[in-house]
Amino acid sequence: MTPRQLLAAIAVSLCTSCTSFHVVKPVEPSVWHPAQPQQADSLTPMLRWEPLEDGNATYDVIVYKAAKVGPSWAYELTPGQEVYYAQAVQGTAHRVTEQLEGDTPYFWAVRVRKDQSPGGWSSYDWSAGIPYVSGNWGSGYLFGFRTPKTSPD
Repeated sequence: MTPRQLLAAIAVSLCTSCTSFHVVKPVEPSVWHPAQPQQADSLTPMLRWEPLEDGNATYDVIVYKAAKVGPSWAYELTPGQEVYYAQAVQGTAHRVTEQLEGDTPYFWAVRVRKDQSPGGWSSYDWSAGIPYVSGNWGSGYLFGFRTPKTSPD
């Protein structure tokens, strides 16, 4: 775990009241502030999430390349083009099997599949400060990560 990942994990653990997860909670890459995607382990990143209580469920995983929205001096990242999809994944970890672009932000989500019927995609709500009074907040974010410039040897 890099120092940045460790700092993000500590921040999430200290700020759990300001982050709520829907469907599943991501484990790796960790998630905190929507505008600060955490570094993935490689150009074919390992994605991990906490298991559901139903051990018979499988999962679908989707990855989007991030797109910039807004003016160049104050843009936001949002899910753009779908670049990867895996269906009926067994277990709570999946390595992306197609190499992604280096030093690029991406978004990912997981959905539960029970008896071949898919549910809704995972997301999270984030806030800092006092919501609706001061600070920053938002809802419905997909999990983000940034690929390294190159994959480790």
